[in-house]
Amino acid sequence: MVLQKGRSNLTVSVWKDKKLVHHLSTLSKPDTIEEAPTCHGPVILKLTQPANANAYNKHMCGVDRHDALHMKYDVGRNSKKWWRYLFWFLVNSAIVNAYIIYKQVNRHHHSKKRYSHID
Repeated sequence: MVLQKGRSNLTVSVWKDKKLVHHLSTLSKPDTIEEAPTCHGPVILKLTQPANANAYNKHMCGVDRHDALHMKYDVGRNSKKWWRYLFWFLVNSAIVNAYIIYKQVNRHHHSKKRYSHID
């Protein structure tokens, strides 16, 4: 189900994959539906989904990577006080971002060393 009210470019869509997936987007048209092939055992099903759900699935790599690392290496504690939760969330995000930047810089540094004698 896709809903757009008035002339705004804000689109709300609900799509059922394994469970309901809700999207709020300003980048897609409400009437655009795309195919989404999915595997269900040995059978490949061709489902349809709203364009904003398809775009999200194509471009979610960085967010998923950050969330996975954030949950895997969690520091701090859960708290009911919002400011403590926010503090630990920001500390965790800073650590994960530093690690991702370190891995990118380190990869580029090694690739320059490895092939510097070819020039």
